[in-house]
Amino acid sequence: MFPSSDFQESEMKAKFKVGALMLAMVSPAWGQLVSSHAPTAPAPPSANAEAAQPAAKPVVRVNGKVLTDRDLVREEYTIFPYARQHNGVPAGLEADIRVGALKMIEFEELVYQEAVRRGLSIAPERLRKAELEFRKQFTGPQQYDEALKSEFKGSTAVLRSKIKRSLLIEDLLKLEVDDKSVVSIAQARGYYDKNPQRFQYPEAFVFQSISFLPGANASPAQLKEAHKRAEDALHQLGFPQVRVRHHGNLARIEIERADLARALSLDMLDKITAALKPVGFLYITIDTQGYRSGSMNLALPDILPISAITRT
Repeated sequence: MFPSSDFQESEMKAKFKVGALMLAMVSPAWGQLVSSHAPTAPAPPSANAEAAQPAAKPVVRVNGKVLTDRDLVREEYTIFPYARQHNGVPAGLEADIRVGALKMIEFEELVYQEAVRRGLSIAPERLRKAELEFRKQFTGPQQYDEALKSEFKGSTAVLRSKIKRSLLIEDLLKLEVDDKSVVSIAQARGYYDKNPQRFQYPEAFVFQSISFLPGANASPAQLKEAHKRAEDALHQLGFPQVRVRHHGNLARIEIERADLARALSLDMLDKITAALKPVGFLYITIDTQGYRSGSMNLALPDILPISAITRT
């Protein structure tokens, strides 16, 4: 029987990535083997790598298959790949990582046994290519031979069995997880048609912008752009006849008198402020006389200096 979905979900929480299965390179002094689906380069083994390996003590039995502490250490380093830089798994994480690693090696073994039960096989050419990819991880023949001796009893047959195991696990997960999770356009459309309420959201808008201030020495082109952005924003708020005048960091808005009442409502004032603040104006005003031509030509009467005032 294939592992339950609940069990698979628990393994995902243990940071297992489908299709990137680690083989049984169990020495804690250096890296792990990985399938050809996601190759990585392990660090070179030490000269006494074989002596440094932990004793192969049983930790769990899965349908009669004994998994050892070497398998457990390998999976712990898979879950926490920075263990070598930290001289092992940090004490605060050790218990949780060990539990996750134990569940993971159980899961891998169950998937492998199910693949064997179903009679899945690996083509010789694919196995050969995967072995070549594994060899590429080593700096030379000597390093490869040391790994073969310390980790695979000096046997290429043992190495190939490990690679084959990884590929079988990968294939079954693809068959039962990847392939079955594909959703066609027709299926997606059918689900949408049957559940339209799940895709209905109230209408909303969000202002997201970066403010800029033209500045006292802004060029005519910069001022023109600021005016255009401000007037475009007001057009979008439903004011077709509008003009924005620029007085330093103050914007004076001229709106058709027929639209003044709507513009002066509290709700609309908030919208106008939100629309024009990002343009760069610090102060925003509405001209109470409304939109009119030639308003820029209007000016206050000249103010005479005190000395020019005479009594009559």
